[in-house]
Amino acid sequence: MPKTRLNQSLRTQLIGLASKLIMCPEEQRHYDRCFGAAYAIVRKACDLRFPPEDMAVLKRYGKVSTWDVMKVRLENGQVFEFKVSESKHFFVHPENNWNTIVLIEGSKNSDAISRYADARAALKKAKAAKLSDYEALVHASRTLEDVVEVWPEASAVKPNYKPLVALNPEAIKRIQLDVQKRQKQRRRDPVTPEASSPYAEPYPERPTPM
Repeated sequence: MPKTRLNQSLRTQLIGLASKLIMCPEEQRHYDRCFGAAYAIVRKACDLRFPPEDMAVLKRYGKVSTWDVMKVRLENGQVFEFKVSESKHFFVHPENNWNTIVLIEGSKNSDAISRYADARAALKKAKAAKLSDYEALVHASRTLEDVVEVWPEASAVKPNYKPLVALNPEAIKRIQLDVQKRQKQRRRDPVTPEASSPYAEPYPERPTPM
């Protein structure tokens, strides 16, 4: 069975699969702990700015906004974008826009947010380091089978080439007929490569200006 040659589409799919599968357990556990502490602080600050009772009333009338990113300002003046999953989103008054910032009071709370930011960066760096190995494998390989030999999970990626039958059947027939005619013509009347070249005929000379 012929091997599947890698093209750009397959390489992109393979790298995308690797980015979903790679794990960094130690960094992930540290990140989860820091996120839990930081989320509780941001949630409390957000509830002070937008009381849950008021947001519940607005929600009843379809007037509340839901955000999955909240800007927070730490005690040192640094503004940080705190991102959450959809299930943990924040309820915000609809009159507020993207420039809304929630103040985090207390140095301990600010330190907790900073630790979360550091943990997020460390997790991202660890994943990038692992992903670079998979990227090197994908870019150095010529076929999908070469990748699967080293990384068996890559077999989940399937080529999505469109079969020839997806083309216009009449066009296929015309091409095949044209090829057959040319092959018969060559057998009956063989020509030299120079004579069959589209450049065999000399270009007409340009008139010499008077």
